[in-house]
Formats: sequence, structure tokens, C-alpha cells
Amino acid sequence: MDGGYVRLIDKKSSNSGYFQVIAGKSIKADGTSKCFGMVLSYDTKSRRRIFEVLKSQGMLRNQQVTFLSDRESSIR
Repeated sequence: MDGGYVRLIDKKSSNSGYFQVIAGKSIKADGTSKCFGMVLSYDTKSRRRIFEVLKSQGMLRNQQVTFLSDRESSIR
């Protein structure tokens, strides 16, 4: 998982000219993968979105998962 900022083309927004995007890729042990992404200021259920991606790959509710990131606090 990683995040970054995307600059707005139209600065008529009340934001300060950018928005934050978080993207990731879930890779199963068999090598199959799924990508996901979200805009934090608009997505009110980001944890649910990630859970649904993992669930669609067969993850169980109590299964241990490892996340790799650069330890940015907004990713947590």
C-alpha cells in the first residue's frame, strides 16, 4: 500500500488544490492479485473496501494478513 497526492486541475474546490489517493495490491500465496484504490476525503468506508478485496480473494475474517507500506501515518 502507498499513498500520494494528486493536484486538482480546477481549483474551484474548497480543498487546497490536491487530494490524497491510497492504492494497493493484494497478492495471494498462489500468485493471483487484485488492485484497489481510494480517495480518503471521499471514501467513508476505506477499511470496508480493503476488507472486501481481501474477502473476494478467499481471506477469512480471523486470518492474519501482512501489510507493507512506508509507515506513513495516513496509510494506517
